[in-house]
Amino acid sequence: MQMGFIVFSFVAFSLCCVLWNVEGTSMPLCPENCDNFQCSTVPNCQCGSYKGWCGCCSYCYKCPGEICHRLGLNRCAPGSKCMKGADVPGICQMS
Repeated sequence: MQMGFIVFSFVAFSLCCVLWNVEGTSMPLCPENCDNFQCSTVPNCQCGSYKGWCGCCSYCYKCPGEICHRLGLNRCAPGSKCMKGADVPGICQMS
């Protein structure tokens, strides 16, 4: 009986640890038609640009050395990635 409780506690604790570290994002609700007037104007992007989740608005890639965030619209330029946790800002670094 006591051994079963210990095994159950260990499995429950392990599952909680795994679920705590899972990152999840859901796609935003995208309009049927792209309305470019709702998009911010994109300046001359030093490291290029990409379309957001809806494929409508353009956003600038973050260059190596710039502050980034792993979630959201702060993507690092191709060939680099955001080095830090999901909840704290990081720095784009060459991968």
